Amino acid sequence: MTWRVFTVSLTVLLSLTACVSQTPMPPGQGMLHSSYPIRQLNGEPASPTIRRGAFRVWIPEGPQQFTVRYPTLSGDYDCRFELDVVAGQRYDILHRTLPEPLVVFQWHEQTDLWARRSDPVLPYECEWLSR
Repeated sequence: MTWRVFTVSLTVLLSLTACVSQTPMPPGQGMLHSSYPIRQLNGEPASPTIRRGAFRVWIPEGPQQFTVRYPTLSGDYDCRFELDVVAGQRYDILHRTLPEPLVVFQWHEQTDLWARRSDPVLPYECEWLSR
């Protein structure tokens, strides 16, 4: 009896993970994904989509500049990045324990279930904004 329960559970689990797929990318664009507010894109106010508490914005391929706000209890950082965007790639902004509070990683898809990320891209500037 327990063998059948295990087999059915494993089959259901594998079926569910096989359904994982990436968000389709518009042609000639990459995706910038962050848990922190994306404030500007190339000097203009950004209008990210907010989904499940995360900010997402489509960015055209080529050299791009963007600003992300990192809030802390005592104030905020506005971190500015420069990135050469590759169409069809996802870029995640994460908090890391590095000299700067935020970094950008590029995801390299291997399969629908597996990806690896690039070395971190540090911001060229993080400006402290006191409260």
